[in-house]
Amino acid sequence: MGASGLPASPLSPMVRVAVTGVPRPIDLGLLNQGRFVNAVTIGFGAEATKDLSGEFKSWAGSFGYALYTSWKALRAKPFELTVETAEETWKGEVWALVLINGRTVGGGLEVGRISRPDDGKLDLVWLPRIGVGQGGVGEILGDVREPDPEAFEKLEYRQGQHFRLRFSRSVAASIDGETSDLSRLDAEILPEALTILQPSRDA
Repeated sequence: MGASGLPASPLSPMVRVAVTGVPRPIDLGLLNQGRFVNAVTIGFGAEATKDLSGEFKSWAGSFGYALYTSWKALRAKPFELTVETAEETWKGEVWALVLINGRTVGGGLEVGRISRPDDGKLDLVWLPRIGVGQGGVGEILGDVREPDPEAFEKLEYRQGQHFRLRFSRSVAASIDGETSDLSRLDAEILPEALTILQPSRDA
């Protein structure tokens, strides 16, 4: 026992970060009327998140969740997407997309290849319908493993401070794990708008 009468046990990781953590400013994403810290997923991945309860995901684990997401992908219907940026307008049918402020989504899938949460940019990745329709599954898997988005064969990758997205129909969306349905998406980045604590190297 310590002098306070509490067990003299090591601090839990979360408490240790709260006590010894180093402040770090990161960017914050604005989405329509809301905010997000990490990622917005749209399409079959978001549909899987919407279908499954937290209890199921805890029971089935990441492998079971991945299996269900794969099943949703096989049954997915593409939707028309319009992407507007300061530099270009892109239109076409897509299977899914991810708007990300960090690097990973879900169970650690690295989607934001060159993204950092403090770089003042959002990263947008989408899978056009042509990527699957032309038998490019192998190339899609290759893109998943490719560290340089400029070398992608099928996936589309953009960086920017503002994206204006329009969908041909209401689509499932997962916003930092919270699900909803969207027919449009206006997103921008607020640089260094949020301060977090990260573990100290000396802790």
